[in-house]
Amino acid sequence: MTFGGGVRRAEGAQVRGGETQAWNNSRFGIGGWPGIVIRTDPLAQSTGVLLNSLVLAALALLVVLFLPGQTARVADAIQRAPAPSGGMGLLTAIAAPVLLVMLAITICLSPFSLLGGLALAAGLLFGWVALGQLAGNRLAAALNWHSASPAGAAALGTFVLTLTAGALSIAIPCVGGLIPLLVSAVGLGGVVLTRFGWRPYLPGLPPVAAPPPPPAPEEPLAA
Repeated sequence: MTFGGGVRRAEGAQVRGGETQAWNNSRFGIGGWPGIVIRTDPLAQSTGVLLNSLVLAALALLVVLFLPGQTARVADAIQRAPAPSGGMGLLTAIAAPVLLVMLAITICLSPFSLLGGLALAAGLLFGWVALGQLAGNRLAAALNWHSASPAGAAALGTFVLTLTAGALSIAIPCVGGLIPLLVSAVGLGGVVLTRFGWRPYLPGLPPVAAPPPPPAPEEPLAA
């Protein structure tokens, strides 16, 4: 039985018994190393990133429409304290899976593992939407989008943020995929610090205001 390569048989050699080839990596152009090489289609990757950006933009629109205050609190915590948010997010991303695995191997507490996994996924999505709202507010101000609603700005920012993160992942192999993870950690930390946006990060302080849009051009006076 061979694994991770082919067999060179000398001329006149006889094989007694059976011969099984479990993995032949020569079909994948790997040479002699029994690793895994993934050949991806750039067009398929780009299409996937675009569809993912559209789906998350629609999700951001719905989240801000139904939870505007909670999303604003998470975004405020991220903007006010990006370093604590990032640290808390990284700590949660490392500790939470370990805790969920420990709960999953038990019998009585295994349902809590499923609930914890759903809460972690919801926190990551919610934090990403809050980051998108921050980006959307700045984009709306830069584009002179005076009538932008919080939900519309969040959808725009989430679309651009997701598209940029996906483009970096494609353009910079291996290292580029770490950028969305680090950004997601900041968003997750903001969610944890505000308890999913149900309490402000620092009670008693006024929220950080979004950058004001540029003034509209004045209409010329009629003669």
